Amino acid sequence: MALFALLQSSKELEANLDSLGTWLTIFTFLVVLGLVAEYWHDAEDVFQEWTRPAACFPWKKFLELLGGIIVTLGVAGELYVQFKASGVETKLRASNNAEFLKHATDIKALGEISSKARLDAEAASVIAKTASDEADAAKIESGKSLVQAKEAESHLAESLRRANEAEAKSANAVSSSFTALDLARGARKEADTFEGRLKSAERLANDAVSQIQTAVRQAGEAVSELERMKLPRDFPHPETLRSAVLPFQGTRYNFSVFGDDESGAVLKKLAGILESAKWIREKQARIRIGITAYQTFGLNDLVEQCSDSGIVVEVEFPGGWEALNALPQDKWPNRVRVAIALNSALAANIFPPPSLPPQARATAGDSELIHIRVGRKP
Repeated sequence: MALFALLQSSKELEANLDSLGTWLTIFTFLVVLGLVAEYWHDAEDVFQEWTRPAACFPWKKFLELLGGIIVTLGVAGELYVQFKASGVETKLRASNNAEFLKHATDIKALGEISSKARLDAEAASVIAKTASDEADAAKIESGKSLVQAKEAESHLAESLRRANEAEAKSANAVSSSFTALDLARGARKEADTFEGRLKSAERLANDAVSQIQTAVRQAGEAVSELERMKLPRDFPHPETLRSAVLPFQGTRYNFSVFGDDESGAVLKKLAGILESAKWIREKQARIRIGITAYQTFGLNDLVEQCSDSGIVVEVEFPGGWEALNALPQDKWPNRVRVAIALNSALAANIFPPPSLPPQARATAGDSELIHIRVGRKP
């Protein structure tokens, strides 16, 4: 519920931002109208003087008016670019919200799977208890039958003894002995039947225990996956990561970030580790038109927004990745080797292990910088 409440709060803030953007556009448009109105009469005078018969072009008045024309065109251009940038920013926010809603739904579904697995485990436990109770009852009945069998055998022995002693005296004693023998055999057969039931109950109990173990394992896997999705990314052993990149001190690099709080925290921690390894971060002081930037490190130290998933380490090479693969690896530029080493170090030291590990890429270009894009958590 907290994730969906956060999404609703984010939408309300975005609505307020859109409203402010609309007012900014209106006021900028009013400035353009004011500039046009202010310089209209001067422009009309220049045009009339230029169109008089045998008149020379009025350069002096035109140059006096040129500054106003440039300012008017500049403000009008700013209004147009601002309108386009607002549309792009709206689409980017919609995409981010859709991804956030998808992950919130996945987390909710995993919670339901975990609950179902726990219920299955409890049901299997009840089945096992029932089977155990039946096995105990069968053991008790088997014990009783064995006692009866022993008693019958005892009776048989006594009857045989008496028959041997009184064989000459009474034929009834012989008949009694045979009857006792039949009773003993019946009791033995009944005892064998109960032993079979006991073995069947033990087999059912073993099956129930196996089902419980399977259900508990599935519940554990679901809980582990749910916990992995909830935990923020971190570098729990920063000294290990620092030692891995320290041999490349002096490497120049820059950042871009997805824009949420979790990605920003990962960026700051990674920046601290690289700074301690004496890597050199290139600072950006100006905002490029149409690209959102964040004051992550200060007012004149900006980080542009990216839309990646996971952490991407990117370098430039003329011709891009295909041209790079066409060369033997011992001919690759040093910045490519450093990017691959950094990517391997990030993959070995980030926790929890992401479903999408850090990636190394090469794009067309000739910049010596290594670009690290800290995208959203996969």
